[in-house]
Amino acid sequence: MEDIFQWCREGNAMQVRVWLDDTEHDMNQGDDHGFSPLHWCAKEGHSKLAELLVSRGARINATNRGDDTPLHLASAHGHRDIVQLLLTARQFN
Repeated sequence: MEDIFQWCREGNAMQVRVWLDDTEHDMNQGDDHGFSPLHWCAKEGHSKLAELLVSRGARINATNRGDDTPLHLASAHGHRDIVQLLLTARQFN
């Protein structure tokens, strides 16, 4: 499970897609800090990966241990495209 967090931090789209295609994985599970894969994509600015995770059912309102959502992290780190993605996704959830 730890690999998915690293791949999302690094923006490794190919590995994330392979991982997502294995239906045994829970993409909403958090790491030791409560960061889900979507949290890491939002923090690091990987908008295409964030879009992929959201399209596959990632919980956009999940909080980490500091009560931050992916939207909080994207906003704090200046990733406007991810902020827009998450705000748009909220309208449909």
